[in-house]
Amino acid sequence: MDSNIVSLVDRTGSSKFQSPEMALREALEDIKEGGCWEASSKMLIIVVDDSTDEFKIGFANAAMKASEIIAACEILKSRMLVSMGHIGEGNG
Repeated sequence: MDSNIVSLVDRTGSSKFQSPEMALREALEDIKEGGCWEASSKMLIIVVDDSTDEFKIGFANAAMKASEIIAACEILKSRMLVSMGHIGEGNG
């Protein structure tokens, strides 16, 4: 699970230009074709609605406990901070 999110970003150069539908289709293709998600037994999808002044966040998950969701979000937070250069590799 360590490179799943990064792999989607790396393919387009920037996920900013990828729609949610495109990201989900690409993930499904990877699962079907034996890509990086083939053996995944759990999944977390985070949905962000910033279309109004109120920032809304929702999620869907498959086979995950609340503690696993929190842990996954913390790990991804650290990885994103490293990728943004805010913390050094191995410091988060």
